[in-house]
Amino acid sequence: MSKYYVYSPTNQVDHFIGTYELSELVKKFDIPHHSTKKANYSVHNTDIIKHCSNPVEDILYIYKDALNAAQCAGFHKSDTRDVHVFTIPNANSECELGFIFKENQNGITYIVSPYPLLHLQEFEIKDQ
Repeated sequence: MSKYYVYSPTNQVDHFIGTYELSELVKKFDIPHHSTKKANYSVHNTDIIKHCSNPVEDILYIYKDALNAAQCAGFHKSDTRDVHVFTIPNANSECELGFIFKENQNGITYIVSPYPLLHLQEFEIKDQ
């Protein structure tokens, strides 16, 4: 069973106001970690991601888990250009990441959240 809640609204979702594009979020946190060299991370190559204390690697580690949940729910696209990230505050006053995956322009949208989104409950895909 997935640790994420996955939703697929029947209406097309084309506007992602208040979210970050995954690639832009990675660039924002792409700070060299204990090094003077610029780090080189790619959201397209997630096979080598390991969980560590680097913010970019943490984001990509969480992304890989969320992508797996979306794929188990039916998401087929492996291209990350249309992946958007949103934040949800938790009980510890920290923010956790949720993801919006869109298969193509005017295609199916999958919303992957670490917490239930009650307003989308009717669109939840269970048992991924």
